[in-house]
Amino acid sequence: MVAVEAHSPAPLIPLRFFTNGTRAVANLGALFYTSAFFTYFFLLTLFQQQVLGYSPLRGGPAYVPLGTATGAGVGLGTDYAGDAAAAAIEALKHAVAAIVT
Repeated sequence: MVAVEAHSPAPLIPLRFFTNGTRAVANLGALFYTSAFFTYFFLLTLFQQQVLGYSPLRGGPAYVPLGTATGAGVGLGTDYAGDAAAAAIEALKHAVAAIVT
C-alpha cells in the first residue's frame, strides 16, 4: 500500500505528511489507541456472551453506558482541547468509562 501510494501521481496521503515528527507520533498513537479500543469492544462482547451468558439482544443495551460516557468524554475533550485541563478531562473520561463497564 505504501509503495503504491509513494509512486501515485495523486496519493491519498503524501508521504511528506509524515515528515513532521509530532504528526507522525500522534497518528501512530491514534492507531494504537483505536486498535486497543476496537479490541476491547470485541473481547467485551465475547465475555458478555460466552462467560455471562448474555444473548446479543441483552448484550447490546449493556453498551449504552459505555457509549454515553465515551460520547460525553469526546464532547468535553473537544471543547477543552486547548486548555490545560485537557489531560484531566481525558483521565476523567477513561475513569468514567471504566467504572460504568
